[in-house]
Amino acid sequence: MKRLFYAVLLALLSFTGAMAQDTWTVAGTAAALNGDANWSTSSTENDMVSTDGVNYTLTVADCTLEKGTDYEFKVVKNHAWDEAYPGSNYTFTVDETAVYTVEYTFNTTTQEIGVTTTKTGEAGVITHSYTVA
Repeated sequence: MKRLFYAVLLALLSFTGAMAQDTWTVAGTAAALNGDANWSTSSTENDMVSTDGVNYTLTVADCTLEKGTDYEFKVVKNHAWDEAYPGSNYTFTVDETAVYTVEYTFNTTTQEIGVTTTKTGEAGVITHSYTVA
């Protein structure tokens, strides 16, 4: 009876461990992400979602992005820099200053990353402030 109890307990623990799914988060330039979490690994607003545990996506709407600006990011595992892809930052640009929806994709098996930008509106006037220290 004791062996049966331990066998069932071990099976339950193994099943629970197998069900635990890693969290994948996009960390990078704040202008192309949710909130204002610039390069934050702890922002749950930028957690990716998956329907199969392999392919993950994050869709960010209403990003005002500027032509000629490099937007950079990495995909990090479990809100830490211990495992992050790609090795060098992934960089993308847009062809015109406008409002965009940005879709980030990540495949956990191949570590393939992708970005799709879709223009959804005009940006209006963008003002930059500079401080001399």
